[in-house]
Amino acid sequence: MTSTDQIQPETVKKELVFSEKIRQMNAQTTLEAEQWFQTNRKVSLWGVFWRTAAAFLGSYVKEGQWRKGFAGFANAVNRSLYQLISYTKYWELNEKKRGRM
Repeated sequence: MTSTDQIQPETVKKELVFSEKIRQMNAQTTLEAEQWFQTNRKVSLWGVFWRTAAAFLGSYVKEGQWRKGFAGFANAVNRSLYQLISYTKYWELNEKKRGRM
């Protein structure tokens, strides 16, 4: 590996921060889905779509993440994925309860 091929320390640090966000999101979405399952939350496909889109637009446009370039875009996508993943985990819990998984 030549010196031009080496990964710069600041690049590694940014990747680790994002990796940590993903790890935390996984844990938090599991807790949220379990809470929804315990309270028998009603969810529609339209609701999933709307909340996911609203999370992205709220973060990217309203909160101004677009000003941060790709990092802002990634943060907005991450925010919207939080919603989608929470609903997906909730759906899985319901499917397991019904014996479909």
